[in-house]
Parts: sequence; structure tokens; C-alpha cells
Amino acid sequence: MKLSNELFARYTANPLALDSEVRKAARVPDNRYYTVTVWPEHLAGVVDINHSVTRHVAATKISKSNQTP
Repeated sequence: MKLSNELFARYTANPLALDSEVRKAARVPDNRYYTVTVWPEHLAGVVDINHSVTRHVAATKISKSNQTP
């Protein structure tokens, strides 16, 4: 999958801020890592999903102190 030119330009300016947009556009699951190719130019914007490694997506911690009575 390749990002649109506009999304790729925004991604290169601030990759962390665009994580959710890239995941949505490239259909990357929350529990997978991905890379966006920036060089060589003919491959710029290609999203590669790593299927061999999963990432832990932490759930909200529930404790007695943050529950409403």
C-alpha cells in the first residue's frame, strides 16, 4: 500500500502525530508495527506491515480509585 502524496508529506513532517491516520489509510492493525519507506524516491510512501512481530496495546488500567461509586 502506498500513501497519498498529501498524507506522505504530512507524515514526513511529523510521523508520530499521523500514526492513527496512517494506520487507518493503510489498514494497519493496532497490534502491528509498520514502516513507511522514504528512500529511494520511487518507493517513497510505501507502507510495509511487520507480520512477524506484534506490539502490546495497553488497555486502560482499572483501579478502585478511578471508579465511580
